Amino acid sequence: MLNNDQSVISAVAGRQVRPDVVEGLKSASEKTGVSFEFLVAQATRESGLNPSAKASTTSARGLFQFTSQTWLEVYKANGSKYGQGDLAKKIKRNEDGSLEVADPAIRKAILDQRQNPEMSALMAAEYAKTNEKRLESRLNREVGPSELYLAHFLGPNGAARFLDVQEKAPEKVAAKILPAAARHNHSVFYEGNKPRSVAAVYSQVRDSIDGTIQRMAETRKAAQEPEPQPQIVEVRPAVAPETARAEAAKLRESARDSLISQVMPVLTANLALNRGEPSESRGNLNETPRVSLPMPPPLENRPQTQGIDAGALETLMRRVRLSFLG
Repeated sequence: MLNNDQSVISAVAGRQVRPDVVEGLKSASEKTGVSFEFLVAQATRESGLNPSAKASTTSARGLFQFTSQTWLEVYKANGSKYGQGDLAKKIKRNEDGSLEVADPAIRKAILDQRQNPEMSALMAAEYAKTNEKRLESRLNREVGPSELYLAHFLGPNGAARFLDVQEKAPEKVAAKILPAAARHNHSVFYEGNKPRSVAAVYSQVRDSIDGTIQRMAETRKAAQEPEPQPQIVEVRPAVAPETARAEAAKLRESARDSLISQVMPVLTANLALNRGEPSESRGNLNETPRVSLPMPPPLENRPQTQGIDAGALETLMRRVRLSFLG
């Protein structure tokens, strides 16, 4: 049964995910308040949950594919919150707005942290919180997970431009709206060599981000439902035909003996009365018999001039006995 975050994420991803990746995402969510499911969905789309992933056309690295400049920007603003204040102070801004680190070794140490699952997830979560405020301010409305991901993917300004066109003219070619992003992300903006519309790119992103979040929720729900208990069916051992016939014969004999033992005392008592003999069952003649047979009236009510044919009664007893014994 799926009963923990790693098994849920692995089930959704379709492969085993490293425990340190799951723990890094979970820790970042707890420390920043950003949705764990959103971070998983974003990392799944960006890197396939591979902390060592590298882009072939840009400087993007790690779980969330931060480029060098974006990482330095986010790290400078948030590194001190997570024990990286000394390194964050080494990042300086140039006159043109770009960021640099004078010492190459320190610059490499900072950029290498993109491949640390927890630090990468922490910076991604802080970047999402900043972008949410910027994007909602630009659009003058709340934004959902897919729109927030676009701010990570395109930058807040690029995402605002893209979403504005999505609302007003979704049929436009997406690559013409954001040509620089299209050059570095051909598979997103093109289907083969055919350019995708803004609506098509947005639909692809929504299916990926919102779809992953939904699949995680469904997987968790299925893991919490109790498994159906198998019905236990009693299987009796097979009985040989000869044994079955013998048992049936015993049951018939037992039933006959029981029935005869109830009938015969009544018939014997009646026969004894006709012969004038004493009977142990005489005191029971007025009681209801255990089987349904016609009973003679009490002696005091019988006309004294009418007697019972003893021979006929004996014949009746033989017939009853024969009928039960077969």
